[in-house]
Amino acid sequence: MNVAQFSSAGLFADDIRSEEHGQFTLVGVMPDNVNIEFPESNVAILPRLAIFVRSSFDVAQKIQSDLVISFRSPAEVEISSLVSTAVELQEEVNRARDNGAPMMSMHSRMIMTPFPLLERGRYTVTASYDGETRLAGFLNVVEATPPS
Repeated sequence: MNVAQFSSAGLFADDIRSEEHGQFTLVGVMPDNVNIEFPESNVAILPRLAIFVRSSFDVAQKIQSDLVISFRSPAEVEISSLVSTAVELQEEVNRARDNGAPMMSMHSRMIMTPFPLLERGRYTVTASYDGETRLAGFLNVVEATPPS
């Protein structure tokens, strides 16, 4: 079985709820493009913005670096980031390998309450590992056309 060394996929939602036994419920998963009405102040406020990223690693590899999940504005300004250390990742890879799994997956969550939309455009979430940065997901904020 051919397993990628590292991959990540992100989703934007209204909320992420932690359930029993390590499960999560994503509420209000958003499409890639969202239409938002901006008031005269030019700043729209979302009551909550949640980002869920699942990153997977081949268990045959030795972990080389930290994993950094970064959320950025359309102007490429970092809004928030999370770091999983190489030591933490290697422990999880070892545990998955010992359980006979071909890959180890971990979940990263960001919840911002409230979240001000200061810009229109593409908000991105990336995953960086071992010198590679990959797009995990995006939310393209488009100004809604007011009803006529």
